[in-house]
Amino acid sequence: MVSTQESAENWEKEATALMQAGNLGLAATGLQARLAESPLDARALALMGMVQLMLERYEEAVAFLRVSLLREPNDARTLNSFGLGLRASGMLHNARQALEQALALEPSDPAINANLANVCASLGDQARVRALLEPMVDAIDEAPVEWWVMLAGALLAQGEAHAAHARLDAAVARWPDQLALRVQQIVAISLAGQHAAALDHLQTLVSMVNGDPEVLGRLANQARAFKANELALACFEQLRRQPGSNMEATLNATMNFGIVLADLDRHADAVAAFSEAIALVPELADAYRMRGVSRAKLGQTASAISDLQRSLQLHPAHPDALAALESLQAAHPAA
Repeated sequence: MVSTQESAENWEKEATALMQAGNLGLAATGLQARLAESPLDARALALMGMVQLMLERYEEAVAFLRVSLLREPNDARTLNSFGLGLRASGMLHNARQALEQALALEPSDPAINANLANVCASLGDQARVRALLEPMVDAIDEAPVEWWVMLAGALLAQGEAHAAHARLDAAVARWPDQLALRVQQIVAISLAGQHAAALDHLQTLVSMVNGDPEVLGRLANQARAFKANELALACFEQLRRQPGSNMEATLNATMNFGIVLADLDRHADAVAAFSEAIALVPELADAYRMRGVSRAKLGQTASAISDLQRSLQLHPAHPDALAALESLQAAHPAA
């Protein structure tokens, strides 16, 4: 005769094995049968929540896991899964709270540390990301690439470009084909003040990916996010001169090229870039607005007002264009 404990262990082992094998439908069926017998079984509820999480049914996952935690509030595995479900549902602060609870129960669990770091990165708490991941990257030889990427991002966000550079050099040496690492490495090199070296690495990356615009765009956007504007400029220049690019891609790169030039106070060059964008799409309101702003910076008041007025003709009541025009006209009432 099978004992109650053995029966419980059997259904749990079977459900876990099915989940690990990817047989989520069969796992859910078995768990439904278990919950029909014992509706408040915390472990069955937790496993059902994990199945729903794997099926990307986040609302159902959170519901099952919440009930499970009412029964067993100090189960670190369930709290970890609950945090993942909340994160996937966009409830980042609640996800962090659940994962912090899980970590307090299992402070050395790598998965919980990494999941919490991911949520903290989304919330912009880069100091917490660094505190969570740096010890693990140092201690675990097989630390996943994703941890290195998150840690480097946290270091860059904290202004630690040289530390990020050193970390990424080591990571790229281990995983030379990982593009995410190479992209961050180039940003770190640029932010560390080695712009020529960053451009050399950029050309190496371009050769590696055969000029793939998606990879170059990712690098350009990261460079802009971290204010590595000279590097972003080089990327957008490469993208807008890319052979075989369609007009939309060329236009997007040209507009971004102009925006970075304006950020660098190179307004004459920015005017030229926005003029190229207008030549591609003559009805592009944002290009007229941005060209007008740069012309105003150059003291070309009449042309600036004309551009801003044209922007408003194309996009009436655009708040940025309207504010820029009103400010310019107030400063130059005779214009």
